Amino acid sequence: MQRSESGLKRPIGRNLRAILMATRLTPAKRKAQALALLDSPQISALFEKVRLASDPPPELSPRKKSPLPAAIGIGLLCTLAWWCFGGPRSGALRATLPGGSQAANSAVGDTCLYRGDFYPNSGIQTLRQLQILKTGVNDVAGPGLASRGIAFAVLANWFTVAFDSYYAPLALNLVLCWMCAWLVARTTGVLFGDRAKSLFAATCFSLSIVATSSVGESGPRLLGLCFCYLWTMLLVSKDAEDAPLGWRGAIGLAALMGLWSLVDISSLAGLVVYAAFAVKRHRLGPVLLAAVCWVLLPIVQELVWRRLGFAVEPNADLAHISAALQQHGSRLAEDPLGYLGLLAIECANLIFDENLLIVVVGLLGVGLVAHKSRWLLRVCLLAPILVQLVLLPTTQSRGAAVAGNTIVLFVLASHYCVGAGRRLQARFGAEAFAVPLVGLAVIQAAWGYAGLCGWDFPAKALATGALREVNTALPTKFVRFSGSPRETPTVLGGSVRGPRFSSLVKDLSRPPIIAVHRVAPYRENWSGLPALRRLLSAQAPVFIALLIAAVCLMPVWNGLGTAVLFASCMAGALLCGSSTGFVPQSFARFDGQIAIKDDEKLVGAVRLSPEFLAQLEDATGRGEEIEFFVRLQAVNRAAERPAEFQVAEWSSAEPRFAVPAQAFLDAVRARNGRVEFSITPASASKGVRLHSWQATKANGERSAQLVHADGSQSALDTFPSFEIRVVRPKNDFAFEKLIERFEPSRSASYTLVGF
Repeated sequence: MQRSESGLKRPIGRNLRAILMATRLTPAKRKAQALALLDSPQISALFEKVRLASDPPPELSPRKKSPLPAAIGIGLLCTLAWWCFGGPRSGALRATLPGGSQAANSAVGDTCLYRGDFYPNSGIQTLRQLQILKTGVNDVAGPGLASRGIAFAVLANWFTVAFDSYYAPLALNLVLCWMCAWLVARTTGVLFGDRAKSLFAATCFSLSIVATSSVGESGPRLLGLCFCYLWTMLLVSKDAEDAPLGWRGAIGLAALMGLWSLVDISSLAGLVVYAAFAVKRHRLGPVLLAAVCWVLLPIVQELVWRRLGFAVEPNADLAHISAALQQHGSRLAEDPLGYLGLLAIECANLIFDENLLIVVVGLLGVGLVAHKSRWLLRVCLLAPILVQLVLLPTTQSRGAAVAGNTIVLFVLASHYCVGAGRRLQARFGAEAFAVPLVGLAVIQAAWGYAGLCGWDFPAKALATGALREVNTALPTKFVRFSGSPRETPTVLGGSVRGPRFSSLVKDLSRPPIIAVHRVAPYRENWSGLPALRRLLSAQAPVFIALLIAAVCLMPVWNGLGTAVLFASCMAGALLCGSSTGFVPQSFARFDGQIAIKDDEKLVGAVRLSPEFLAQLEDATGRGEEIEFFVRLQAVNRAAERPAEFQVAEWSSAEPRFAVPAQAFLDAVRARNGRVEFSITPASASKGVRLHSWQATKANGERSAQLVHADGSQSALDTFPSFEIRVVRPKNDFAFEKLIERFEPSRSASYTLVGF
């Protein structure tokens, strides 16, 4: 077989050579023909088919989802908080309701009557400042202009172009709430570069007690919070990106610090954070410039007002700091160990101002997070607490004063919560990613929106500290002790407005949403031009600082565009804003409505409703006590015991005292449901003034008479804030006794408050 095969090969080879010689193709020509064949379209198409069949298909890049739907959702959450807690439903206002450290307040908290409903007393100063900025005239009966807080009034004035002055501060707060959510998201993005973490951090803020308590307050609290968030974002951005702090940025930060000093005292914490940042950068010049602006801008603002002829309230911040340091020294010398224990308790109060889970995750995160800017996050978290500890003896709303550090908690809680979700996703599937996020959001919403269900502990814990308000951990029920129990005031979550209970003012109309009466300095050949120049000069320091900060801290064209926007808002407010900021004829304070001379006596009576008596009987079964309360103040404030307060057969020199529930019920049944009380001023008090927010009733449900020195009586139209409260048995915590040692205050927890 091998031979036959070799024999066949020889003739074939000879034939091929004969053919090649016949065609006369040289090797060079054969190579050229082969290359031409390889370059032909048919061969190229064949190779492309082989490559596509053998290579794996290319991976399609994932399509990036637009952040717009999530941003709209967060904006709607902020709007929902504003809608639910605006005006008399404000969380900050509910923190003043009786219970805990606020037991000396009446059932309507720290409110007054304005424009046909209850209104927070803290918002009246803003409206008075708005009135001065619009008319250029100080109200003789009202206080003068104060530099601290004037920035909020100037910005609120811009919104009077569209809204009545009553709603302008609330509209500003809505914009500030959106701004705070964006700042939280932006700070998270700068630190971690993760869109999911940024959006969830903003969601945590929009559901938080910080947002729901501040967004409805007609004061500068939310503006101060926004400044703190903005300050944190700017410094974290520069530290995370190693951006140099040039002269332009230093001037912008100094202008921003000066503007912040015209908002509230939280600017001092921002200055401390800036000092730590500058020391690490070895740049002391910028922080010195910011400190100079922090001190001088309020002084310049007051000098401008005095030159224009305005009455001015001097800035008392330095006096408050000095008084706080003196009290620290005296208390520490009196009881060193006890006072150090008090400071430790107050430090815990300042730390736990949000819901417990957010705080714990944030505290663990600030110690464990692996990031180059972790030192700055720690400073931003601790600086407001340390500053507030210094100012502790002279500050009332202590927890709210340090709320600016919550941006650190939201950022870190979002970082670790999203990280936990991704680990669950890798192990259990895509559906598991949302489990920790939904869980934390639900807890945050339950804490932030607790006021809608009548649970005020979260708002009170933010305002004054969780340990101070531990006795309000259980909710309190507010009901009328006479008349229809369904008549609940708006400030207590009901639907009945203030004028239904009182007739202290004649103008009971509600303000229009859109401004009706507007300023018009251009009328009659610009007759109002001198007044316009005067009002512009009064706001010039705030406006100039705002423009400098915008131009220096933003990219050039963005800064110029923002400056034009601010100038347009200022011009609109001066040229066509609402003409009134405050309406005196629609305002009435509840404090001091009834005056009793030192030789007079007030006697009153109420007829308890069957529904209220039934609730009192339930209290008797639980072994609780009944507390009587009346809010009063001596003309001579130095008097320790201003009046004798008597209810039925019980009497006390205190405006609050308790009796056994069963004994009180027996006395009420013996009098057919009627309760009589009297208030007799002590001689040292030189008379007393009573708080009153309800009117007397002609049918005898509520009555009050003033007994004069000659024995004659005169019926009163207003009924004193006399209340019957059911006291919940409280636990005697050791830290409460320590607090009362240095700050005597009778904290209480109530099951029921009858008014």
